[in-house]
Amino acid sequence: MNGEDFATSLQDYIESVSRKRELEKELRAYKERIKALESEIVEGLIAAGIQSVTKDNHTIYLSSHVSVTSRTGNYADLADILRDKGLESMCTVNHARLRAWVAECHQDGGTMDNDIANAIDVDTHHRLNCRKA
Repeated sequence: MNGEDFATSLQDYIESVSRKRELEKELRAYKERIKALESEIVEGLIAAGIQSVTKDNHTIYLSSHVSVTSRTGNYADLADILRDKGLESMCTVNHARLRAWVAECHQDGGTMDNDIANAIDVDTHHRLNCRKA
């Protein structure tokens, strides 16, 4: 590589790094804006009882996510309670499986055994998603 090619490569590199930094800054600003708008839109959709809306060829929709943790932080105790209630398949405390089971209980309006309900903390939150319609 001769000196002129090297100088051109250096200049291109500097310009590319600078542009990348500008884009990253712009991206951070968009992420903050989206986060602020998401909470506003989620609240509005929930209040209106709307699951999804389509606008400008995009579908905005809510999805619910359930997280389950041991109330005491001791998963061995939780496994014992699950085992005692005939839920041996969840004794390994497979979080995804337990989360799905709890979500199913909540979705069906079903009841959960009091010992299990008292052993776990359940947090249900909504996420806003967007896809091209």
